[in-house]
Amino acid sequence: MYRRITILLCVITGLLFLVSASSQADITYWRHDPTRPGSWFDDTNWSAGVPGPEETACIYNGGTAVIARGYATAGNLNIGTVLQPAYAEEIRSVRPFLGTGAVRQKGGTAKVKGHIHLSGSLRNPGSYTLIRGRLSAGSIVVGYGLGSGRFNQFGGINRVRGELKIGDLRRSASIKPDLKSSLGIYRLGRGVLSTERTSVGVAGRGRFVQRRGIHRVKDILTIGGPQRPWPWLQAVPMPIDEVGEPVPADEIMDKPLVAIPLPLPSEGRYILRGGRLTARRQEIRRTGVLKQRGGRNKVDYLSVHRGGRYDYLGGRLRINAGLDLDGKLNFGGRRTVLSAGSALLNFSRGDVLNSQNAVLRVGPRSLTIFAKGFNPKKEFRY
Repeated sequence: MYRRITILLCVITGLLFLVSASSQADITYWRHDPTRPGSWFDDTNWSAGVPGPEETACIYNGGTAVIARGYATAGNLNIGTVLQPAYAEEIRSVRPFLGTGAVRQKGGTAKVKGHIHLSGSLRNPGSYTLIRGRLSAGSIVVGYGLGSGRFNQFGGINRVRGELKIGDLRRSASIKPDLKSSLGIYRLGRGVLSTERTSVGVAGRGRFVQRRGIHRVKDILTIGGPQRPWPWLQAVPMPIDEVGEPVPADEIMDKPLVAIPLPLPSEGRYILRGGRLTARRQEIRRTGVLKQRGGRNKVDYLSVHRGGRYDYLGGRLRINAGLDLDGKLNFGGRRTVLSAGSALLNFSRGDVLNSQNAVLRVGPRSLTIFAKGFNPKKEFRY
C-alpha cells in the first residue's frame, strides 16, 4: 500500500512538473537590447524563440520589436507592465525602461489569437505603432490595469474581432484605483480600424483622436462610463439566493450577503477631426464627450446620457434611426447640418445649445420631439 502511494505521488509530481514546464514554455519574453530596435522574427531576440500562434509574447524590458514583412503570430501579446509600487522605483533606478515596451509594424501581417494589452507608466507607456500592413487581434486594451498605453495608426488595416478598450482601470485588493493612473490613447491618422465594439474611457481615462482614416464599429461605440457622483457612497450588500438571484424582502433572513462594488471612475473623450466614423449605436455616457470638428459621423442610434455631451462643431452628422438626448448637444460651429432618415429624434429631455447655428434636415417619415416651449422654426436655421 505504501509503495502504491509513493508511486502515485511520484506520478502526480511528474505531471505537475510537466504542466509547469509547459506553462513556462507557452510564454516567451523579448530580450533584445532595449536601446536598439530588433526584428520580431529573430529567435535570439526572444527567451523561448519567436512566438507561435498559441504562445504569449511579452515585451517588458523597454525594447522595440519591428515587423517589416512576413507573417507574425502570437496567442496573446503583452506590451509593457505596471510594476508593484513598492518595487517600481527601486527597479527602474537600475533599469529605467523596465516595465514598458513597443511594437512597430511597417508591413506584413500580424495575427494575435487572443488579446493585446498595452500598459506602462505615464512617461513610458506600452505602445503599438501600425504604419503599413495588417493587424488582427481578438481584443485590444490600450491602457490596461493601472497602466498607460498608446496605439498609433498611421496606415494599414487593424481588425479587432471583439472589443477595443481605450482606458481600462482595474480594481486591486492591494492598490487603490486612481483615475490618473490609467491613460489610454488611440490616434488614427490614416488606414482602417474595424471593431465589433469600441469603448473609450468606460473605466479609467480614454482618448481617441481621429484625424483621417476610417473607424468602423459593427455594434456599439461607448464613450465615458460610470462615475461616483457622491464620494461618501459605499458599496451596498445585496441578499442573493443559491443561484445568484435577488432575495425578496420577506425572505431575507439567513441568506448570504454579497457586496456589490461601486463602479470605477471614468473619463472618455473622442475627437473627430476628419475621416469617417460609422457605428450601429453610439452611447455618450455620464463622463463622455464626443467632439466633432470635421469628418463624417454616420450612426443608426445615437444616445447622449445625462452628464454626456456631443459637441458638433463641424463636419457631417447623419442619424439613420433614432436620437435619444438626455445630456447636451452643442451646435457650436458656424453652420452645422444634422440630417436624419426615417428616424425618431427625441430632444425633449436634454439641452440643445447654439441651435441657431444648425440646420435640421429630417425625412418625411421622421418624428421629432422637442421640450415644451421650444420652437424649432425659430431656434434652427433653414
